[in-house]
Amino acid sequence: RRLAQIDGVSAVVRRTGRAERDEHAHGVNRSEIVLTVEPGHTKDAIKREIDAVLANVPSLRTEVGSPIGHQLSHVLSGTQAAIAINVFGDDLDTLRAIAKEVETALEDVPGARDILANREAVVESLPIRYRPEDLKRWGLRPADAAGQVEAAFNGVTVASVNEGVRRYEIIVRLHPDARKNLEDVRQFLLLGEEGAQVRLEEIADVGPENMPLGIQRENGRRKAVISLNVAEGFNIGDLVDRVEEAVTPIVQRHGYSVTYGGQFEAQQSASRAIYLMSALVAVVILVLLSSAFHSTRAAVLVMFNLPLALIGGILAIFLSESDNIFTNAAALFGIGAYHAPVISIASMVGFVT
Repeated sequence: RRLAQIDGVSAVVRRTGRAERDEHAHGVNRSEIVLTVEPGHTKDAIKREIDAVLANVPSLRTEVGSPIGHQLSHVLSGTQAAIAINVFGDDLDTLRAIAKEVETALEDVPGARDILANREAVVESLPIRYRPEDLKRWGLRPADAAGQVEAAFNGVTVASVNEGVRRYEIIVRLHPDARKNLEDVRQFLLLGEEGAQVRLEEIADVGPENMPLGIQRENGRRKAVISLNVAEGFNIGDLVDRVEEAVTPIVQRHGYSVTYGGQFEAQQSASRAIYLMSALVAVVILVLLSSAFHSTRAAVLVMFNLPLALIGGILAIFLSESDNIFTNAAALFGIGAYHAPVISIASMVGFVT
């Protein structure tokens, strides 16, 4: 309701959790809230209002961004944030400790926001470990014993009933009062060889035990993920450098390894491609000019005059009393729209030549 009251927000939709068979399954402890912005309102202004609202909610971890941006980040790094820190190791307790330490350290890094450590949650479970010698003495195999326990506590379908177009399965299992605590599980009777009865605790070690709810892996290695976004007014490349300076010593101190991923990887890849293609284009232009002028010296002079032509074009726009000097200059390179009066690239080059 508080997000819907923000000026410029026309609709608010919330989705809590995701189904188990969803491509990105989430628990009910995670919600995705999608806001629709009215025309005439800027995304940055709305985002600042959202941050102000969420900052007043205690114990809340948030990631604010566009749906497409989140999906792009998820494809690049497996998380919806702009930067993902992957810590690899074998011991889950150590991974959780490192993730917490990294999360605390990143809070002091300028430009870092929406810091979230996806530490593996620990839940109480009830493992049953069968003792082979005891199973053999009672004439049971591990699969037989496990099948009886599963049928008793999870149930087994014995029949089905049709009512009109609907079909209902009849499941038989122990009464809830007979399986409500640990002692009931240990005292459960299994049928052994020739109808002999044996209690579960006589053939198996029954929990409880604290175990991770889920274990994240990449290339067969366990990992903990710490994600963060870039605050307004900061450069993602500079932020990654500061993050590496803060995180790498922490991880190396424990003898574990770390990798960095996210949107900045795509940015660096695109920058390398642009630099490579720019150099290739410059070489091709130089070859063509040399062929046209039959002189490498003349071709080099022409290429070095191109920046001067650009400066002359900006001056031409200024002398034409345009109120949109930099807007039109950017539009010449395909960024934004033109505003009258418009000067073409040919005019800019001709101004100096």
